[in-house]
Amino acid sequence: MTTTKAPISLLIASTVSNLLVMTVAVILPIRASQLGASPLELGLLGASPALIYSFTPFIMGKLADRIDPRKLITPSLVMLGAVYLTYVSVKEVYALILTRAVEGALWATFWPCVEAAIAGTEADPRERMREYNISWGLGAMLGAPIPGVLSGLMSMVELFYLSSAISFGLALYVALHPQPSRRALEEKNENCGGESEKGSTFITLTSIYATSFTIAVLLAFFPVYGVMEGLSVLEVGIVIFLLGAFRLLAFTLSNKLEKILGSFSLILLPPLAAGFSSILIWMGGRANYYVGFALLGLTSGMAYSSTLSRMIGRNTHRRGESAGIFESIIGTAYITGPFFGGVLSQMHFKHPFLLCSVVGLAVASIQGVRYSLRNMRVK
Repeated sequence: MTTTKAPISLLIASTVSNLLVMTVAVILPIRASQLGASPLELGLLGASPALIYSFTPFIMGKLADRIDPRKLITPSLVMLGAVYLTYVSVKEVYALILTRAVEGALWATFWPCVEAAIAGTEADPRERMREYNISWGLGAMLGAPIPGVLSGLMSMVELFYLSSAISFGLALYVALHPQPSRRALEEKNENCGGESEKGSTFITLTSIYATSFTIAVLLAFFPVYGVMEGLSVLEVGIVIFLLGAFRLLAFTLSNKLEKILGSFSLILLPPLAAGFSSILIWMGGRANYYVGFALLGLTSGMAYSSTLSRMIGRNTHRRGESAGIFESIIGTAYITGPFFGGVLSQMHFKHPFLLCSVVGLAVASIQGVRYSLRNMRVK
């Protein structure tokens, strides 16, 4: 079976969009502080998009299956450009929080639609999903240092204007590069048929939840913890950079890793690795930080690539819904992880890392039992 390349316009959109996500995530809290935001309001500013993202992708994914995902990508980018302009104009913190929630809803529309559109014309979308993962992974990795560099060249208001202009330009670029029609998609899928994927949906979803939960907690608490433990801000940035770099490496080598380990091992191993990585970080020490984040990046990349390909490949006519479920699981992890981690951090600042180890090892144990029982039934 011939596999065509993913649409270059959507791959570029994935990379640039993650650059926008990271840039706004860095500068928006500063904007809120300038408006007099309290610590609670800063927390709400971070939680509002994650809360929206925990259920909206599923809704928008189902909608994309009905009306064609391509029709939602450009409007979402246009409205994101308007949101970034709104961040400059609003003068009240509560308005900033509400606008941030709207931004979360727009990204919850954009990402499932892009994933469905990229996979849409292939009965076996694994290669296209690999290209997509490399694209957004590159944006996520570069998005960490770029805001710091740009902040030395322009004001924060100018950064919002730049983000808005990029979003509008990206919308125009995607609109001028149309993808195959819905009819062509359906005809090709009818001819090719979907690849049947064996394996537990439970194992697939819990794997991506455990790894996303761990990443969310570490991104929320490690920067402060690392400085408390004697790391410089630069060192903290390098440690977090390793997460993105090794995740991108896993995306790039996903085909080779699947041949070596097997497709289902790429789903079973990450929760165990997430638990082990969290223990290393809890133990402390520079070497443990570097190894822990690198290991988590590599195995989370394995989980993301294998899980997304497996879910989207199951049903060629419901790929928007599958992508929406995938993104909603990530959103749920990003709201529950920092919340429960924050509760435990009131007792000790290292407790959130222990929580991650418990979640990762518990999920790995449950998955191992379910996988063994399923194999016994098959025999």
